[in-house]
Amino acid sequence: MLDGKKVSNPDQSIELYELCKTFHKLPSEILAEDADDIMLLLIVHNAVNSHQAESGDKAGKKSRRDDLKAKRQRGEI
Repeated sequence: MLDGKKVSNPDQSIELYELCKTFHKLPSEILAEDADDIMLLLIVHNAVNSHQAESGDKAGKKSRRDDLKAKRQRGEI
């Protein structure tokens, strides 16, 4: 979770903070939810983030290649 960074076995307070931030809920609201429902939401949330990161990596590499190509053409490199 942690802003796109994978963390294995995070502290409960960090996990609760990330859940609150992700779902825009207070800690009391998160703690009142069914644990199975939260786990299912996290699985979907993580899958979406992974997919976005993969497509972002590809777009980022292409953008960097295009930038370097443009710099070479301008004689900056």
